[in-house]
Amino acid sequence: EAGYPLVINHALPHYLTLLDQGLDPELALLDTLLLLMAINGDTNVASRGGEGGLRWLQREAQTLLQKGGIRTPADLDYLRQFDRECIERNLSPGGSADLLILTWFLAQI
Repeated sequence: EAGYPLVINHALPHYLTLLDQGLDPELALLDTLLLLMAINGDTNVASRGGEGGLRWLQREAQTLLQKGGIRTPADLDYLRQFDRECIERNLSPGGSADLLILTWFLAQI
């Protein structure tokens, strides 16, 4: 329920803007995933890591976005490090991933 407005108001416009700017579609999806992780109150993350884990994930995703996000293949190194840290903390942003799928689907129609 709360995820749909995040997709319509934030993720979909963000993704479409990146595509319009000529960004590789896969990089655009990864950057959009970071956006969703930064703003979504992902219950999967919260159930695994509590409120502290959720806030950490949101803060780290926001930091990556503020540093420029995922615009080039070189930026994937930062994302891989973030992924390793999430794994170490047993945090899985499954809710954000689900919203990313919806974002991609809506962009196709």
